[in-house]
Amino acid sequence: MMYYEDSYHPNADDTTSVVSGDTFYTLESKANSVKNKNKKIIEDAKRADKDYFSYHIKKNQKKARIEFYNSGVNIGNKMRDPITGVRTNHRIGSSDEQMYFKARMNCIPTKTHITLFYDSPEQYERHHKCVLPQNIKEKWYERKFQSKSYEYELPEPITKTVVH
Repeated sequence: MMYYEDSYHPNADDTTSVVSGDTFYTLESKANSVKNKNKKIIEDAKRADKDYFSYHIKKNQKKARIEFYNSGVNIGNKMRDPITGVRTNHRIGSSDEQMYFKARMNCIPTKTHITLFYDSPEQYERHHKCVLPQNIKEKWYERKFQSKSYEYELPEPITKTVVH
């Protein structure tokens, strides 16, 4: 019969100290170290993407970073989701553009034109933490639904947009 000693005790502190070689650390600090290392890898990958951009805004007395991915303006290129950076099967300059709310970012100083394609004006508002004028949203919905060979009922106009 083999003897096994379990060092778990229900009243023990969750941040148990561990000694590894000459290093003394807590399990919590080791987890934070791995988390920070992964965060750095993701940030480095974003910076390596030539179409990744960010800017800061001040919202409710706090500084917020808005990150996005540029689709560009070259006809024939695949559009990118501005939030995730994932490329879609839709092409710039094709009739596919009618399905998207297109935004040009002139506030970012770059050598290229920044063009973003959102599913709707409301998605743009949520992403950039702003409110667009109602007439811009109405024009986009009218153009989107009139470009189809069948008719849609336009949604009721949104009188108030809540940004979280």
